[in-house]
Amino acid sequence: MSLENLQIAALIHDIGKFYQRTGKKHNSNYNNLSKDDYGQNGAHSKWSASYCSDMGLDQEIKELVLYHHHPTKSGYVQAAKILQKADQHSSKERQKSGGKKEVKKEPLISVFSKVNIEKNKQTSEYYIPLKKLTTNANEFFPRPSKAEAMEGWNLQDSYQKLWSEFQRESEIIKKQTDFNTLFYLTKKYTSLIPSAVYVDEPDISLFDHSKTTAALATCLYHYQQEHQKIPSDKDNCYMVISGDLSGIQDFIYKISSPQEAQKGMSKRLRGRSFYLTLLNDAVAHRIIRELELCEANILFLGGGHFTIIAPNTENSKTKLAEITAEVNHELYKKFQTDIYLALSTQNCSGNDLENFGQILSDASFENQKNKRKKFHVMLEDVFAEEESPPSNVCPVCGNQTSHPDNLCLSCTDHEELGWKIANSQYIVRGFNTHNQEFDVIEFEVGYHILKTATELKKTLKNSPGDWEVLKLNNTNFVNIRDIYPGPVGFTFLGNTVPRHSKEGTLFFNQLAEISHGVTKLGILKMDVDNLGRIFADGLENPTISRVSTMSSFLDNFFSGYINQLAQEYRVLEDVCPDC
Repeated sequence: MSLENLQIAALIHDIGKFYQRTGKKHNSNYNNLSKDDYGQNGAHSKWSASYCSDMGLDQEIKELVLYHHHPTKSGYVQAAKILQKADQHSSKERQKSGGKKEVKKEPLISVFSKVNIEKNKQTSEYYIPLKKLTTNANEFFPRPSKAEAMEGWNLQDSYQKLWSEFQRESEIIKKQTDFNTLFYLTKKYTSLIPSAVYVDEPDISLFDHSKTTAALATCLYHYQQEHQKIPSDKDNCYMVISGDLSGIQDFIYKISSPQEAQKGMSKRLRGRSFYLTLLNDAVAHRIIRELELCEANILFLGGGHFTIIAPNTENSKTKLAEITAEVNHELYKKFQTDIYLALSTQNCSGNDLENFGQILSDASFENQKNKRKKFHVMLEDVFAEEESPPSNVCPVCGNQTSHPDNLCLSCTDHEELGWKIANSQYIVRGFNTHNQEFDVIEFEVGYHILKTATELKKTLKNSPGDWEVLKLNNTNFVNIRDIYPGPVGFTFLGNTVPRHSKEGTLFFNQLAEISHGVTKLGILKMDVDNLGRIFADGLENPTISRVSTMSSFLDNFFSGYINQLAQEYRVLEDVCPDC
């Protein structure tokens, strides 16, 4: 049994639903198969297997996909049973709609329109147009009626158009189909497609169901390896890892001397914020690498938080404890008590995933307790007596520096990072970073931030083969394969800066000068009230796939759309030519 084959099969096990809704026929090799072969509800498997054949994927992957509803028919029975179990656990979201639906007339229902904290209030359903994922809000903002979300009397033409584009980009990655590239490709094309429709409420995206199935299959594989059995629905085979970086707001705005800090402030604040984004990313990816998980196992990553689903095994617990201790030790060495990783775990069964919102709520509560005892296992270091007071102090942050007139190394690095990320187009994430140079390296995960394709091409010449290239704020990423055969994808990130068409980037003092009225900056801070309560109580059935769908759309909005909105208004022309 190959773990990577299992992960790929789990990711695309339902891609046939997308294919089937186009009205196109499946591969003729599967004409003679019946329900006795593919299972009671598995007709779409013939289309999924057809996609595998078109992509030239392994025989194991094809069989796992084809027989995931009827594992004993597969030549890889153990792996097929794991995939079936993962699919069942991920499908705990299925709510019966009370009647049969015409699949091609049902767009994705916005999961936000299902939120109902005050249970006595009536909610109205909103619908999402069938499109590929972009940063353009017009593509994924919900509509108040099905008619407004559909281009015709049914969705078949839209499915055909979308499938044609998906097929074309699949051909580009066909020669070397790795999990991560396929992960981002399916994210682009299936995030706005409903998963189950016929007799179920279509408020879960096909991508989020597929993503969670791949994550759970990975967990079940490792659990089976350690316990030599596939767990029952009642066995606590999963471990939900909740990470929370504490102190990030104080860290971003930490200023010792406001006057000295003014120069380079905009770049420094941007750099600090982005550094914390990379720090959070590095910890999450270090965990999934050490625990032999995949990108799908990161259920949420952003805002100083991450949620990972992992196997409940002794190996996972041991490695997680080691990573947590290492991270906090390194954070203390760099930033003293300013930043701390609060981390908690919740063990759960397949049945428990039906109320995944409560699991997240419990994990959040544990992290709040952890924050009240920061560095409690390092008290000797925290309260160690200093041999002498620092001779030189950074005028910006107040930390020790080597020269009385210089900024500390961290402030200098963050200012440089703030310049690099502004309007950049690519991030390269590298692993096993020993003896390699990166713009940022944290916990053996390195990052290059690049502004142009020329810079990317030059940087990739030195790739040892364990790198991943992510396009920033642009889902048209597969053409990177023209210059790099490894994993490629995309991510959304706020990196837009205000500028003048002739003068270039505008600084804080210039923005204040061109304000209408008082010469001050305006600051917008956004948050979602009661998010934990929404996950725990606001959804009638807060399963892992439903929570994943909501998390995905929140990320699309805050990381993607808000940055797109800033880009539309970033060029300011009414600047005084004299100042």
